[in-house]
Amino acid sequence: MSVATSCGISRIGIPVGSRSSWLAQLLDCLLAERTGLDVEVVAGVEGCDLAIELDGHVFPGHQGKRVRPFAGEKVPDPNQWHFSADSVVWRGASIRHGLLVVVQAGRAFVLSPLRELALPEGLTEIVLAAVAAAQACGVTPQAIRRGLETWRAQFDRLEHNGDRQGVQIWSDNACVDGASLLQALDAFERKVTLVAGGPGFQPMMDLEQVRTRVNRVLMLPGTPMSALKLWEVSLQAVPTSDLREALILGVERTSVGGVLLVAPGCVQGQELVHKFGEALSA
Repeated sequence: MSVATSCGISRIGIPVGSRSSWLAQLLDCLLAERTGLDVEVVAGVEGCDLAIELDGHVFPGHQGKRVRPFAGEKVPDPNQWHFSADSVVWRGASIRHGLLVVVQAGRAFVLSPLRELALPEGLTEIVLAAVAAAQACGVTPQAIRRGLETWRAQFDRLEHNGDRQGVQIWSDNACVDGASLLQALDAFERKVTLVAGGPGFQPMMDLEQVRTRVNRVLMLPGTPMSALKLWEVSLQAVPTSDLREALILGVERTSVGGVLLVAPGCVQGQELVHKFGEALSA
């Protein structure tokens, strides 16, 4: 039973989209400390008290409260919370001078330096939207800060391994199946060069979703022949002999400013990710 009487929110609607799983996980952490607040996070806005607009979803039929991107509104709306990476908001979340802040009545409370969160660019907006939603639910800045720390500890999957020749290199230390591979790809706004595969890699994935998120694919050694052939035909994937070769080819074939993502998509392939540091230093 919901007892969210102080903020009037017991059901949060989020978009049905590629990044919804990241948003739902983060909201769970940010709302965990709100004593007496029972909030359900659901896909879609039917019956919701608060709708989060993201990735172009505007929910025109929703009559309740909203968290939405800031669009230069001049007058505060009591039913709206905003988020922005480059503008000052009336209330909600924004980034100021490299700091993630939550804003209330024009006063900014610093939550964390953005660099300490070490987020892929595609997750920055997710964090801003979730922070604004937590504020709408009455969560204090101090509790939001602790929730962010909890989330980073629990879902610290994606690691920035530095840059090489102007290419950002990331690895996913929890990419064990097709679903987690797609979620890793969703964390980046732009298409990436993907290093995937390895022993036990399963070919049955939604390859169209992969195709829309990658520029090229390099397959790790040990990938079963059936999966390798399918990915070669469907995605023009290139097999490699070891992780070091995949790293070299990936950097060579990625434009400056681009992203190389190592996300095997299988349990056995994770052993190769653990050796990724050796390949980077070789």
